Amino acid sequence: MKRKIWIRSVAVTGTVAMLMSGCSMLGLGDKKAIDEPPQGSNEQQVAAQLEQNYTTAQGNQVKEPLTSPGVSSTSAQSQTAQTQGAITVYAKDVKGLVAPITLHGAQNTAATAKLALEYMVQGGPAQAQLPKGFTALLPQGTKVDVTVDKQKVATVKFSKEVLNYDAADERKMIEGIAWTLTSFPTIDKVAIQVDGKDLKQMPKAKLPLDAPVNRSLGINLEKVDGVDYGQTTAVTVYYMNQTDANYKYYVPVTRLVARTNDIPAAVMEQLIHGANSNKGLTSPVSAKTTVMNLKPSDGLLTVNLSKEILNAQGKAPAEALDAIILSLTESTNVSKVQLMVNNDVQFTSSDNKSYAKPVTRPIVLNATKS
Repeated sequence: MKRKIWIRSVAVTGTVAMLMSGCSMLGLGDKKAIDEPPQGSNEQQVAAQLEQNYTTAQGNQVKEPLTSPGVSSTSAQSQTAQTQGAITVYAKDVKGLVAPITLHGAQNTAATAKLALEYMVQGGPAQAQLPKGFTALLPQGTKVDVTVDKQKVATVKFSKEVLNYDAADERKMIEGIAWTLTSFPTIDKVAIQVDGKDLKQMPKAKLPLDAPVNRSLGINLEKVDGVDYGQTTAVTVYYMNQTDANYKYYVPVTRLVARTNDIPAAVMEQLIHGANSNKGLTSPVSAKTTVMNLKPSDGLLTVNLSKEILNAQGKAPAEALDAIILSLTESTNVSKVQLMVNNDVQFTSSDNKSYAKPVTRPIVLNATKS
């Protein structure tokens, strides 16, 4: 389960210009600690600790169900059963966007950080599981090892084959690595080595790696038209895409919007405004929807939506609700979202799920068939 962080505001023109040209929002992003791997652990112990903490996080954080074609959740107990032998990794879709995919059939191996990266290698064990049109982000033949220290920094040790990538995919590859590994509660930051040496800069498009990366790097970066780079805030919003085989999935997009301190409002504005249609993305939230009220309180965000969120059948589309929850928990430090429609929590969703109580972020995202 991903820990929630505030996406940092971009305030310096030079920093943002570098970000858009290949440099990144390199940051440390506070995340809630669950447990530390024991000091002096060997690799096997660290892997076991990662799996234990990962499972504990799932059981502790999943309180209410979320379901949709792309999001799988039923209860804390069944979530744990669903995620046994399942790993969420990031891959590239047919439009070149980086998206999370939950893969199944991990051959009874613990869902460790190392295994997750092995599942990101082209021609690797997960190749046949990727949806049609998706490709793995790590070059074929890449070997990987991972160690995690007590500061929750994962050092990824790649073989030289990892450098056999196209320059256009350089940032996408680093985004995928960072977002995959920081899904683990015991990992906050990621440092990269190749052939035993620290990698301070990617060799082709020159993406700097002079500090460990995390989700403040952003993903699938966009800038809102008419906004100056030096006066922006970064928010990450989940839109939807669909393959030719009718596989629906969520795509996180980090947008640079006009500088603001009201992150939840900016997130909702971008969801309602809609996605970049040139990339095949759509927003499941109706453009007629208005936000009647946003109220944060002690890790809970209450979102009161107008009746325009409802579809022709008078129900709130499950995909829209999921996109709202994913986006708000990604871009803010809230852990729960209370949804309301026209001041009422007793509304009906299209998948007939109850949202009368606060819900948390799902842990199985864009699941493939087992």
